[in-house]
Amino acid sequence: ADALQPDYMVTLKGTERGGNYDEKVQDAVQAFCKDDDFQRARLITGHFKAFQLDSVDAMKNAHRLTMLRDPVDRLLSDFKAQSEPKAITAPGFLEFAKKPMNQNVFLQYLCPKSLWKPKDCTEYMLDRYSFIGSWEDANLSLKMFYSLLGMRGNLKPVEPDTARSPLQK
Repeated sequence: ADALQPDYMVTLKGTERGGNYDEKVQDAVQAFCKDDDFQRARLITGHFKAFQLDSVDAMKNAHRLTMLRDPVDRLLSDFKAQSEPKAITAPGFLEFAKKPMNQNVFLQYLCPKSLWKPKDCTEYMLDRYSFIGSWEDANLSLKMFYSLLGMRGNLKPVEPDTARSPLQK
């Protein structure tokens, strides 16, 4: 990410409204866009769904890139991150997976809910996304991304199940 400095990660700070996780992320994106750092940012990272970015005027026309994960691994990771330790059980995971916010998640990351027809969603993705990679093939995906920028990335190999991004130092 050196080529895209300064970069910022939008995270939940616990000050967002008491709604569901999607609403809290949307609040964090809106708050960051009002921050002075937003105007200086060349790269903003976080776990954003299309509707969360489209709901903020300053983010509607931003170039986007994303790395998608294995759907089951992603769902399990979300479950662990959003659950109390005592609630991490097989029945708890099943209930979490059944929640509407956890259905068709890749589609939610890539397209707003109003565009879930294949043709409309494809047009939206082609218009908004500069790059879509695979976390399970992170090394290849990031080499391709750097290549699109006309650069050679000095990346350390990363295993797909590790939490650290190869973009981190």
